Amino acid sequence: MEEIIESIKKEFKFSQSIHIEMLLWDFEIFAQLTAIHKDFILKGGAATQIYLPVEKQRASRDIDLATTLTEKEIENALNNVKQKFEENYEGYINSLKETLLIVKNKVETEGLKKKFLNGF
Repeated sequence: MEEIIESIKKEFKFSQSIHIEMLLWDFEIFAQLTAIHKDFILKGGAATQIYLPVEKQRASRDIDLATTLTEKEIENALNNVKQKFEENYEGYINSLKETLLIVKNKVETEGLKKKFLNGF
């Protein structure tokens, strides 16, 4: 996984690998939350990146979400993600590695475009 992150870092001239890893984890958590409940919406800077040309995109240290769920429903969804992660850490990491390879290949061939991200 480190090789893939390093490759993305070099390709897009990120100063630190940790920024890429944090961004990937942010989007992974968002994907897991939306798999549990469809009422999570990505907003803010992370959502804006989808519409920017590749050379203008940047990594974000966090993601902004909007939802109409109650605080308790949000807590339950986050706990569900945490529990799934703890129960199947090895499978989860292997799945993330496969996703990273797909992302790396798509970015190399198509750039990080709205069309591509809508596939995830």
